[in-house]
Amino acid sequence: PHKSHCLCHHVNMQSTRCVFDIAWVREHILEGLQYWNETSKHRHLFALGADYYQAIAPFRRAVPFTLSLGPADGCRPNRHSAGKHWTELCGSFSIPYVSTDASIQPKILDTLNKRWWTERRRSYAMAALFGTPHHLAIRVEFMRDNMTLFGESIGGMPNYVYDLGEKRTVQADLDPMSIYRDSLFCPILQGDECAQKRFFDVILSGCIPVVLSFESDEGDGWPSWMNHKRCSTRRVYPWSRGSFFNDRLAGLDYSSFVVQVNGTCGLPCMKPTLQDVMADEKRLQSLQEGLYNNAKLFTYELGFKSSTIPDAFAATMVGIRHYLSALPS
Repeated sequence: PHKSHCLCHHVNMQSTRCVFDIAWVREHILEGLQYWNETSKHRHLFALGADYYQAIAPFRRAVPFTLSLGPADGCRPNRHSAGKHWTELCGSFSIPYVSTDASIQPKILDTLNKRWWTERRRSYAMAALFGTPHHLAIRVEFMRDNMTLFGESIGGMPNYVYDLGEKRTVQADLDPMSIYRDSLFCPILQGDECAQKRFFDVILSGCIPVVLSFESDEGDGWPSWMNHKRCSTRRVYPWSRGSFFNDRLAGLDYSSFVVQVNGTCGLPCMKPTLQDVMADEKRLQSLQEGLYNNAKLFTYELGFKSSTIPDAFAATMVGIRHYLSALPS
C-alpha cells in the first residue's frame, strides 16, 4: 500500500499532503480482516504496492509477512548492540519487478536453447543506457568520463553508451531491450532505490550485469551493489543466498551470473575487470550459463498455463513455503 485512499487521508481538500494514521488502519482495515489476529498475523500475507522505502513504515511493522520490491525487512537480536548483525529475514520477501513485455515471458525464454545464451554473436561488449540526474554521482561520472574510462571498445568489441539525461527520457525509436540482447555486459550503477528494474531486464535479455561491490551494513559476506554499507544483496535480490529463513546457504548464488567490480576502486577498475572476463572464455561461458539457468525465475508467466513453467511466481511460493514450514504450529 502506498499513498492509497485506504491508508492515508488528505489534510484538506486543497492539500495533497498525505497523513498516515496507523490507529485508523488497524481499526478499519486490519481488524476487519476475517482471519487477522495476533496469532495468525505471521501467516497473513500482504503484497505491498511499493518498495521498502516507499511503503509506509508503521504499516510494514504491523504486518510481519509481506512481499515487496525490496529490500526485505530483517530481524535483529538487538538493534543497538555493538557487533550485532541482521539475523533472519522473517516473513519479508523481495520479488522481481513485473513486466508485461511479451519477449521476456517465461514461455518465450523457455524456447531459447543454451546456445542462444552462450554462443550467440553480439555486436557490443558493453551496453550502458541510463539517466544521469545530478544526485546519482556515479552515473554522472560514468557518462562524463566514459571515453577516458572505457574508450570506444573493450576486448576488440565496440561499446554502446547512451545518456538518458537528467529526466531519464527514452526516445521513441530506442529499444533498450534489443540493445541489451546484443551486448555481453550491462553496467548496473546506483539508482534511486536499492533494487532496479534494469537489473532484471538485462538478465532477461541475456546480458551479464556488472556491478560495483561494496561491504554492506551486514558484513558476514553479504556485499552491497548500491553503495558502501547500504542494501545488502541478501535483502535486495529475490531468493538470494542467505535470504531463506533459518538457512544461510539456501538460495541463488548471484555471483554465478553477475560480474562484481571492486567498489573501492570504482569505475577505473571496470574495464580491466571486463577485459579479464572476456579473455577467460571458460569464465565468460560460465556467467552466461548462469543467466540461462536462472533467468526465468525473474519474470512472471502471465499466460493461461502459468503453472507449467518455473518462474517468479513459483520461486516466490518456494520461499513462502520455506518460511511457513519453520513457524511454530
